[in-house]
Amino acid sequence: MVIRDAAIRVWPIILLSALLSCGNTLAQDVNAAPPSASNRPEADLVAEGRAAIASKDYNRAVALLTTAAGQGNAEAQELLGLARERAGQLAQARLAYETYLKAFPNGDGTERVRQRLSGVMAAIESEAAAELAARRKVNLDTKGQATAVTTRPPRRLPVSAPGKGNFASAATEEKGWHWQTTGSAGQFYYRNDGYTGAQLRRGTFDDHDVLQNDLVSSADITLRGENGPNEIKVRIAGYEQTNLESSWNSGDTSLSAAYVDMRNRLNGLSARVGRQTRYDGGVFGRFDGVLLGDQVSDQILLQVVAGSPVYYGEVEPFADDRAFLGASIDLTSQNKAWTGTLYAIGQNSGGVVDRRAVGASLRYGKHDVTGYANADYDVYYGEFNSATMSGNWDVTDDFSLFGSVDYRHVPFLLTSNALAGQSATSLASLADMLGMNDVEALALDRTASARTVTGGFSYEFAPDWQFTLDATVADYSGTPASGGVDAIPDPGIEYYVSAMVSGTGVFRDNDYAGLALMLIDNSDYRTVMTDLTYRFAVTEDLRLAPRLRLAYRDAGAPSCDQILIMPSLGLQYQVTDHWSFESEMALRWEDNRDAARNGQNVELLMTAGYRYQF
Repeated sequence: MVIRDAAIRVWPIILLSALLSCGNTLAQDVNAAPPSASNRPEADLVAEGRAAIASKDYNRAVALLTTAAGQGNAEAQELLGLARERAGQLAQARLAYETYLKAFPNGDGTERVRQRLSGVMAAIESEAAAELAARRKVNLDTKGQATAVTTRPPRRLPVSAPGKGNFASAATEEKGWHWQTTGSAGQFYYRNDGYTGAQLRRGTFDDHDVLQNDLVSSADITLRGENGPNEIKVRIAGYEQTNLESSWNSGDTSLSAAYVDMRNRLNGLSARVGRQTRYDGGVFGRFDGVLLGDQVSDQILLQVVAGSPVYYGEVEPFADDRAFLGASIDLTSQNKAWTGTLYAIGQNSGGVVDRRAVGASLRYGKHDVTGYANADYDVYYGEFNSATMSGNWDVTDDFSLFGSVDYRHVPFLLTSNALAGQSATSLASLADMLGMNDVEALALDRTASARTVTGGFSYEFAPDWQFTLDATVADYSGTPASGGVDAIPDPGIEYYVSAMVSGTGVFRDNDYAGLALMLIDNSDYRTVMTDLTYRFAVTEDLRLAPRLRLAYRDAGAPSCDQILIMPSLGLQYQVTDHWSFESEMALRWEDNRDAARNGQNVELLMTAGYRYQF
């Protein structure tokens, strides 16, 4: 208690000094609080939700994980989708997975969630969605009372069915650590062969361009352990991309995650050490370092983060000379409807200031309305790095409105941007050559900006049919010529309008059909695209997905247009509970009518691979 009280007294001093020095960050990985329904800490809710899934108590799992996911917990969001999926609630599972991918596009479980969503979309969205629709239908008996229609239980789920971990039963092991292991491994082959019209007419099929010939191998493993209030998670994930063409480079290897996460649900302390990914509290991506947290109360979470950014293809820890330090405070309202974050962060590169920023985010979620807003302000350059507002309103059970306004620098404003196109390999050496004023001017010149506004609605106009319409206006800035680097012209304002209608049970009980139409218009060209998708189950384990994409692009000048036709066929086969196979074959035919690319071209594309989940 003495140590705990001292920590509570010291934390505000540490946080205040970090905020004043603009070198800090914090976020969400909750731990502690008395065990009452809506006041449970995230880690506790997630652990109990996971256990409820293992025991097939899906209703309880959904209730626990919905609360944790509403607090921004990535693992809870993924498990919520899993609980919905195993319960046969496929429409809700799809929404949960899509929410995860939007909120955590580069999270630790992104690839796994994509696979699960693919299975839901390709198979369950047809079969299980039809079963859900059948459950909702009722027949009125002679007394005017509603009687539910009896339906068969959903069959075994396809590719998206997750691996199975095994917690030691409390009945057999009341004390000690309880461990669970989950993971996956897989390989996918990507091939793309291109043929010109002249090659096709001559019949010289051996003499053509190999545009892609890659083998991508990936694997991840997660070990979780619990012992009373203590919880440990160890995760390792990575991939290797091998170019099979002898004239190309051998390939790339990346370690996407390698960390140990430790937390105690009683005292609220947590630590995550190693390679990890974070999109909150001023950190936007993968890094090597440490994240420390203290759940001071049910409404206050304090965190400190320190480390070095990790860029694409890096395996060696701390391979970059950039280092950051940040701190943040998360505040949650008593009714859990509002959560907010205040943070400050500073990053140096070889002793040169790379970034100094403060920021805030605010989330709201209750009943039929959700909203999010955030802003990141670089105090060193006096520029907003990003500012975003988005929201969703379920007006009725069948009709929803959504929209967003977004401003951001592209790429993120860093002094390191000045290195683009320069012979110097570090900011320190570039500063010695040019001076800091010129280096900062180059950094601003290499940083463009993007402004986008999006709005739309979704309407379920029939029990198994939905229509969605959205529009986006995007304004991207160019960059000037400086430091020997050519200018990037301002592309002007672009307009996007898309509409989609989709349904289940269209031609048979187990199918899904969707038709999408998109219009893109800017100062250089106008493009119209259509995308027709159909998915159906041949057997319980085998599913096919034919697809047809058509596009027409008009550059606004005579004889300067393009026609594109791309049919494809996807296949998913669940070999066993753990093994699955996926493949897609496509043909891309285009007819170009411009001076630079006149003529017809054909590409043959193939993807095939397997995945093992445990």
